[in-house]
Amino acid sequence: MGPIAPSTSARADFALVPAFIPGTGDTKGSNSEARHFLDIQVDGRSLRELVPDAIETVTSLCVEWDPEEVSRAARALTGAEHSAEPGLESSEVPLLICPACGDLDCGAVVARVEVDADTVTWRGLRWVGAGARSPDDEIDDFGSPLTFERGAYERTLGDAVRRVADLAQ
Repeated sequence: MGPIAPSTSARADFALVPAFIPGTGDTKGSNSEARHFLDIQVDGRSLRELVPDAIETVTSLCVEWDPEEVSRAARALTGAEHSAEPGLESSEVPLLICPACGDLDCGAVVARVEVDADTVTWRGLRWVGAGARSPDDEIDDFGSPLTFERGAYERTLGDAVRRVADLAQ
């Protein structure tokens, strides 16, 4: 898939949309379970579709993960909590992760999250982990950082934990 088309405004639209991936077998013969999660959308398009080879990843806003992990992931996306993940800068946040275990070593897409008075910006999107398509390579398909209007972004994420819990019902 090609690069994200430039937004008609200086800021991209950010949304979280319910999504599902079915369980699949991996090359080692084990099966991953189905996952229900909130998918990140940028300007109406799934981030999983926009990032090359990321369609089978999930976000950390996943029903099957521990609720505290979901809450921590939402706080990290707002910049309110720094990453404690080994190998990541404190401002880097996992955006897309392995659907089987959530481990970054399986291959994950991360970005630096920068928050200022009016905006939230994702910079330096890159793959990390041994299972990644191109480990530690920046994803150049975006051409520039992704910037979102802070108020709308934080409102969307502020409701994420409840929305993930609702997916379980």
